[in-house]
Amino acid sequence: IKLIMAAETDIAEKYNMGFRKYKAGVIPAWDYPEAGNCIDILMSIRDGISHQISIIDDEIRKLEILAS
Repeated sequence: IKLIMAAETDIAEKYNMGFRKYKAGVIPAWDYPEAGNCIDILMSIRDGISHQISIIDDEIRKLEILAS
């Protein structure tokens, strides 16, 4: 949950109005001009979480090396 919240904070700064609509549950139709913005928000959250998981995986590997 902390990963999602951290990613959402970054996205909220980048896509302010679109993110507010997303959090409020206002999802535009796929053919609506804001649909692209909505997809950008969701993909950015996904990318942010993937990046943070990679960082955590690196830290786990470092700890495993130190522990062995």
